[in-house]
Amino acid sequence: MGLQSGFAVHTMRVVKLMFKLGIAAIVLATVTAALSYSVATAQETLDRGHHFGTLREGPYDISLYGLPDPPNIAKFAFTVNVRSVADQRLLSDVAVEIVAIDPDGVPEWLSPGLSYPEVPTSYVGNAPRPPNRSFSRPGNWLLEVRVDGEEGRETARFSLDVIGSSRTGTTAAGWMFVIALGGVLAATAFVTWRIRLAQKARIEARSSE
Repeated sequence: MGLQSGFAVHTMRVVKLMFKLGIAAIVLATVTAALSYSVATAQETLDRGHHFGTLREGPYDISLYGLPDPPNIAKFAFTVNVRSVADQRLLSDVAVEIVAIDPDGVPEWLSPGLSYPEVPTSYVGNAPRPPNRSFSRPGNWLLEVRVDGEEGRETARFSLDVIGSSRTGTTAAGWMFVIALGGVLAATAFVTWRIRLAQKARIEARSSE
């Protein structure tokens, strides 16, 4: 009976340890994948992406690059570049926000434009991913790019014709999260089964006394 109790205590410790390790693995996988995805997005959209235009707003030339072309509701990766009109220098010290406005003129989501040491002058937007999708429906959307820097605050509006798509746009980050979560759930289910087995044996042992 003492051995069974000790086994149950030991099993619970294993469950707690596995749960903590699983959560840590999920967090690490998600953060790592998100960072690598963002840097890759900036480089890929600049190298292969469609240039949706450059608009001159006050002291800034604001450019939008994105993939795929045309944008579809399942997935749209985009990067913003900002140049100073005065000397055509790419700026790395401005704050950028992107707002998606639906065909009815209603803002749907807002994303900060994030820059990274590898691509300091590129501001990567983070459109929602499935199941939320990048856009809720097809149609003519506006991406409103807000730039705030030493030379002032300006806004550029880019028109996008978004098409429908049946693709889910599942990313590597999504698969990593699913695999890690599945491993945690499977391990938890196995250990829970072992605990119940031990409890059943303990009850049977008491009944036979």
